[in-house]
Amino acid sequence: MLSSCTLQVNISGNYSLWRGIHLTGSASKSVPLPEELRQYCRNYFPSKKNGFQILDTPDVFLSWVTGILHRTPVPAPELSAEEWDRVMAFLSPHGIIPYLSYLLSAMPPDCHPPSHIRKLFTIQYLRSSFHSTHALQQAEEICRTCEECGVQVLILKSPAIGQAYYPEPSLRTGSDIDILVAPEQYADCRELLCRSGYDLRYDTYRIMPRFYHHACYFPQGKNKQVIELHWRPLFLPGPGDRVNPADLIARSEKIQTSHGHIRMLDPADALMYTAIHMGLFHEPVLRLSWVCDIHLISEYITSHDLWPEVMERSVEWQGKNAVERSVGLARQWTGLTLPDAYVFSKWPEAGSDEGFAITHMERRRAGEELLLHQILAKMPTYPMKIRAMYHWAFRPDLVHDGRPGLRWWQYPVEYTRMFYSNYQQIRR
Repeated sequence: MLSSCTLQVNISGNYSLWRGIHLTGSASKSVPLPEELRQYCRNYFPSKKNGFQILDTPDVFLSWVTGILHRTPVPAPELSAEEWDRVMAFLSPHGIIPYLSYLLSAMPPDCHPPSHIRKLFTIQYLRSSFHSTHALQQAEEICRTCEECGVQVLILKSPAIGQAYYPEPSLRTGSDIDILVAPEQYADCRELLCRSGYDLRYDTYRIMPRFYHHACYFPQGKNKQVIELHWRPLFLPGPGDRVNPADLIARSEKIQTSHGHIRMLDPADALMYTAIHMGLFHEPVLRLSWVCDIHLISEYITSHDLWPEVMERSVEWQGKNAVERSVGLARQWTGLTLPDAYVFSKWPEAGSDEGFAITHMERRRAGEELLLHQILAKMPTYPMKIRAMYHWAFRPDLVHDGRPGLRWWQYPVEYTRMFYSNYQQIRR
């Protein structure tokens, strides 16, 4: 188990008053029973893959994990070493082991897992700490370089969420750095990143900006993460379509890091974006790090009495349903509750973009269509619909980004493999 000394909170920046209160917050009044949690999650989305496998772990393990996330001490399950290894294989992809370590540090010894699992937790925390430190430094360098040249950008997810809402940044794991720029400044930002040593292998903005929503920039050297440069926050048409990226950047907040400062979405936008990203765009995926994001951002909003602003912003984002679904999932896993004054029956009515997304969601669940149908529905012309079908089926961006240096005659084989891979995922 990580010692409390190892997990000391580094208080700095605009959010310093929020840091460090998580372990002293009130525990959940009611941790759901494993079968209740399974039933809720399978009503949320019926799946046996993409993270939902954790629901099939033993009851004692599921109760232990949810108890920790609810900040309610639950004795660690008595499992064999092989059983611990098996359940950890389901937990690790959720990216919450460093955060669980932090919560466990305030709980009685009988809540702690056996020594070889504690060692695994320590390794995961140290690895996350290493990567988050470098990611924050990388994000700060990019923000500073862009600002000096008059290009305004903000960090969408990790590491900004870790810096702003978690007790310390290393508790929020991440694999890349998502940056948002206004479309009219994309070309300038592209040139700055390329001059800074990043490699753009497939410029999706030049090729089809209405289909794609970001391009990948690959760093040179070690200990740096891929940059996903977004010109709009979300991929699927529907909620978020009417949000102007320039407006998001204009009302963004500057937060201090150990390396300088970065910009990120303000709390209301951060919740709307995170909820839509998790609850609609990635509905078939259960990732507990996203659930914890919803929990911690919502707690910050509650503590700063920002729910009226969130409710107002939900009209612009058209994200009421996404927030309701996401908060409901976080209530089960973490015990999140909203103040009575801001229950969803009191929010503004859902808009037409939400109705559009929900209709397509219901059709996909009924097996009547794919994500492609939702994408094509918003393409204005038949030539664009045909191009979108091609990019969706063959994903040339993944081929070019994942296999740089291919010869021209090798691309047909790689495109065929990508199409087959997509087909296999669709069939499952």
